[in-house]
Amino acid sequence: MPVNNVEGFTEEEKQDLVSGAYWKPVQLAEALSFSTIYIQILCAKGVIRAIRYNHRWRIPKTEIDRILKEGVKPLPKPLQSIPVEKLILDEKAKNLIKPEINKPWWQKEIRIW
Repeated sequence: MPVNNVEGFTEEEKQDLVSGAYWKPVQLAEALSFSTIYIQILCAKGVIRAIRYNHRWRIPKTEIDRILKEGVKPLPKPLQSIPVEKLILDEKAKNLIKPEINKPWWQKEIRIW
């Protein structure tokens, strides 16, 4: 199996990928009791060192051993947006915000030219 884009992988990890000694995200998800999607996200974010081959993630055995020994760090929680009503604005900024922005579409004023 030809392997491309393996920068940062050791020779042992490259041999794992070539010899077929790798795991699929489904197998790792079952071993850790996580969802497959979560494992794929961890691979995409770089938390789990993996390679994309034919549009599928492959995780070398050395990385599996590290994960089973050390565990997986959780992803940081995304920042939550603050509603416009809770922002503290000065008078100049208040004049820039149109009150119709926060109305649902059915309550907005309709203008016909």
